Amino acid sequence: MNETLVKNIVKYKLNAAEKLLDCLPSEISNSLKDLGRLMLKSINENSQELKEQPINKTKPGGRLNNIEIE
Repeated sequence: MNETLVKNIVKYKLNAAEKLLDCLPSEISNSLKDLGRLMLKSINENSQELKEQPINKTKPGGRLNNIEIE
């Protein structure tokens, strides 16, 4: 998938969400913005943890070799 396109779509959606939040009462808007920041921070931390962990490939158990198909 085109990384630049994905980044632009995410940026567009975040800008649209911010404009919608600005239309809400300030207390609700600030609360939702704080929640959004918390979610983005959590996503970022989780993605960093995934990068740091080595990928463990599962080993195939019993292989089936030379199977005749009629």
